[in-house]
Amino acid sequence: MSLATETKNKKVNSKKIVQIIRRRISDSVYRPGSKLPNTLELCDEFKVSPATIVKCVNQLKNEKLLETISGKGIFVNSEILPQLVSADRSGHSERRKSVTILLVSSSKKADSYNSLDEYRLYSEWLKQQMAEGVQEAGFKNSVSCRVAFAPVEVMSDPVAMGAEYFNELLGDSEGVVVVTTHVSHDQKRQLKELMQPRKVVMVSFVNRPLAHLNMVLEDSFHGTAMLLESLLPYCSRPACFGDDFGRGYAGRRLAWESSLKLFGYDPGEVPFYIAKERESKIREEARRILSLPRHERPDFLFCFNDFRAIIFKRTMREMGIPEHEIMLAGYDGHPSTAELGISTVRVDGKQKGRLGMYMVQSLMDGTLEEPAYHSVCGKVILAEEFIREYRAAKK
Repeated sequence: MSLATETKNKKVNSKKIVQIIRRRISDSVYRPGSKLPNTLELCDEFKVSPATIVKCVNQLKNEKLLETISGKGIFVNSEILPQLVSADRSGHSERRKSVTILLVSSSKKADSYNSLDEYRLYSEWLKQQMAEGVQEAGFKNSVSCRVAFAPVEVMSDPVAMGAEYFNELLGDSEGVVVVTTHVSHDQKRQLKELMQPRKVVMVSFVNRPLAHLNMVLEDSFHGTAMLLESLLPYCSRPACFGDDFGRGYAGRRLAWESSLKLFGYDPGEVPFYIAKERESKIREEARRILSLPRHERPDFLFCFNDFRAIIFKRTMREMGIPEHEIMLAGYDGHPSTAELGISTVRVDGKQKGRLGMYMVQSLMDGTLEEPAYHSVCGKVILAEEFIREYRAAKK
């Protein structure tokens, strides 16, 4: 329906005006971030008084669809998704959708707070970023959100927790966004069955395996490749510091190997150091690496995450190793990397969370089919000042 056809020769009431503007947003006639006609122009189109237009705009502002900027005008909220906007919110559709954010701990039920090591706290920081993104998107799109906390057993053995546990935990929620660290193939299938009939989206650190459950994926391959291709030209003895490849990091591993080949290295001949994801193990392996003669030590070390890179840098300082002997790179975008001179790939956890909310809304509305995936690519953050000093020291 054209704009002229909607309002031609008709004086419409405020309810109809609100529906028309909603429909224009839904149909992307008014796109996110775009400016609407001013109040007088809307008065002329709809044949109503300025007071009526102000009333309609205020209602749509309360729904987070519009916003006014002093001295500039009326704008469509830049963060809404047009396909999630319903033109008619009357009757039953007026009820707000309800979504539970299930924040899964890295600890077991029996663990105390004192049992949390630094890596678990680091993991909780990453998950908190994602949960905040889910909440922000829910608020922007008028979805009722509640947060529920669950021990790690929810992921490691969901069947043992039972359907009754999940029903009590999730209440009358129509959708669930699960924020967790790792989840296996079988666990995804079990979770889907135990949480039925709710729509479930997984926001996790690990992309694979993909079957059964809707997921926000992280394109770690391309982010890592861009990081490595920016740094490998400056070094002569690259090395990698990671975990074994049994449970994730596939994108980072593939990017590491392909980037080495691009610069003429044989991945099988480049050192790959392994330590479990525990501070004591990482520190122990870091000391062993740093105890090697200088000509055998790497001059560039790519760490599978920022946690490893941060611990390695601290160990260098403790052992009195000049910082510019080894260039470090990590992954995740931890705030500490900037001051430590560590290059990284910053993955916006809030963005992952926002996409999780948009997906679960679309699944509840029936506008998205299962299984559904959406990918996010991180942003390369180079420690440029450190790199300049590192290159100068090598000369």
